[in-house]
Amino acid sequence: ELYTKLAPGALFVNCDKYALDDNLMHRKSMAWQLSQYRQFIPLGKQELLYEWMKHEWEDNEKHRIMREHDSLRYLCELGFRDVKVMYRSHMHAILVAEK
Repeated sequence: ELYTKLAPGALFVNCDKYALDDNLMHRKSMAWQLSQYRQFIPLGKQELLYEWMKHEWEDNEKHRIMREHDSLRYLCELGFRDVKVMYRSHMHAILVAEK
C-alpha cells in the first residue's frame, strides 16, 4: 500500500531495527542493545527495564524479526529501486529506497 501512495521518484526512508544476516553478529548486536538498557535505565525503574528488554526479545521472534537481506529483497520485489542501508549502528539501520 505504501508503494502505491508514493509518487514516482519518491524516497522511502525507514529507521528501524534490521537484524544482521550473520547470526553471530546479530547476537552480538542484541547483547549490546540489552546492555544499553541495563546501563542507562536507573535501578529504581526495573519495570521499565523489563518492558524494554521484553520488547527487544519480541522483535527478535521468528515471526517478527526483520532480517536486513530479506527486507532489502522484499522492497526490490515490490518495485523499489536503489534499495540500500545508508547507516547502521548495531541493530538500528536507516534504509532508503526509491520508487
